[in-house]
Amino acid sequence: MGRAEIREVQGLHQKLRDGLKALLYPTLAEERLGLEKATERLGGLFGADRVKEAIRLEAKDMNERRTAGTLGIGSSGALTALPMSGSVSVPRDQFYGT
Repeated sequence: MGRAEIREVQGLHQKLRDGLKALLYPTLAEERLGLEKATERLGGLFGADRVKEAIRLEAKDMNERRTAGTLGIGSSGALTALPMSGSVSVPRDQFYGT
């Protein structure tokens, strides 16, 4: 591997590290933007189509768990699969408006 290739790999590695660091430690403004901002950053790292599909599958799974009554909120505030000690069931979505 030549010097140019090594520098390219080092640059890609740094981009990945910077991107992951930004995802792990978002600014307050980025936190308020929520999933959309994380999707944008993840898409830049791993490919937009892959990230959108992964989020779609996760959202589908969460919705199925909520509908079945098996989605909970743990004592730490994290979403969990029920039953889990100290967790509370997430109520079904009852919003039918637009």
